[in-house]
Amino acid sequence: RVLFESAEVGCAECHSGALLTDNEPHDIYGVAGVNTPTLVGVAASAPYLHTGTAATLRDVLDTALTGEMGDTSSLSEQDMDDLVAYLESL
Repeated sequence: RVLFESAEVGCAECHSGALLTDNEPHDIYGVAGVNTPTLVGVAASAPYLHTGTAATLRDVLDTALTGEMGDTSSLSEQDMDDLVAYLESL
């Protein structure tokens, strides 16, 4: 949870509140107006991203290495595993 809520990673900037969504549109990966989905039950909703191109939650975090949707570039392998475990617990 600490990683998820850290300003450095930035997940909670859009995934906030009781339902873990700001319910606002954002421009990500070249697509305008993508509504922030809730992360409640996210482990059961694969595939991920607006295109369905991320088969796993780890794949989602790997796409965030670029900083376009959060920024996981500074995280270690253990941090990434911990963040996946947190997301799976939601």
